[in-house]
Amino acid sequence: GRSACRRGFLAAQPDRPGVLAMGRYGRLELIDPVADALVCGDANLTFSLRLAEHRKALGHVGRVIATTFEEIGDLKQRYKEIDDTIKALEDHCAEVWHGVDCTRIAVDPKFEGMEGSFGAVYYNFPHAGAVSGFFDGHPLVNWRHENLMRLHFCALRSFVKPGGIVKVSSNAGAVGV
Repeated sequence: GRSACRRGFLAAQPDRPGVLAMGRYGRLELIDPVADALVCGDANLTFSLRLAEHRKALGHVGRVIATTFEEIGDLKQRYKEIDDTIKALEDHCAEVWHGVDCTRIAVDPKFEGMEGSFGAVYYNFPHAGAVSGFFDGHPLVNWRHENLMRLHFCALRSFVKPGGIVKVSSNAGAVGV
């Protein structure tokens, strides 16, 4: 019963400090260990790296596919550490794909044959981009943000496994999404 679950949990991360490892027990998210996980629009790739480390520590065999909307040249200008982050992701058997529009994965050749393969999809701080002359709370800008999310969810419908999770995170200051 319960003690067997705790033993399995502790065995999954034997090198983690006790308080950190036990603190995870109450907030453990159940991710399919054999399914792939997709991270959309992770510009500096730090979330993807943490997810890959987490999954590796738990013994998961599914891939982490980390995507960025921007191309690598733009990312190198904005994030000096991006090459190190990509190397660390690859060391954790993750894949990094650049130039991915999360609203168009159904027509992106990179995703061909991956239908029904994602047990978890993450999209952190989605934003449809700035519109010159309009503030973030303007109805036109809000429509763009809402449309981004609608298109994202529609694009995912054939790629997420039955029972899979889709998580979108934001913050209190994000008025658009």
